[in-house]
Amino acid sequence: MEITNAMQTKFARKPLEIIGVNNDPLQKLRTLQADKLVPWTNFTDPENKLAKEYRVGIWPLVYVLDGERKIHYAGAPGSFVELTADALLAEIKTGTKK
Repeated sequence: MEITNAMQTKFARKPLEIIGVNNDPLQKLRTLQADKLVPWTNFTDPENKLAKEYRVGIWPLVYVLDGERKIHYAGAPGSFVELTADALLAEIKTGTKK
């Protein structure tokens, strides 16, 4: 959560959305949200339907998609997520596409 909170702060007011999916019970997620520990959009998938559909084998897993839903990164949270997001935002700002 620490990495995601830092990214939420860094990318606030940018054309970027952080969405979380977890398999915690709904009440636990709501408690985390009420305590402001999970301020980003998040929902629970206790039956792991999405994990199965997207073949998620490890947790946590991050996808970085562009506005056309093209995957630019899939993997563990960390610096590559941030670098990829920064590159996509730079493309939006300059109007260029790779």
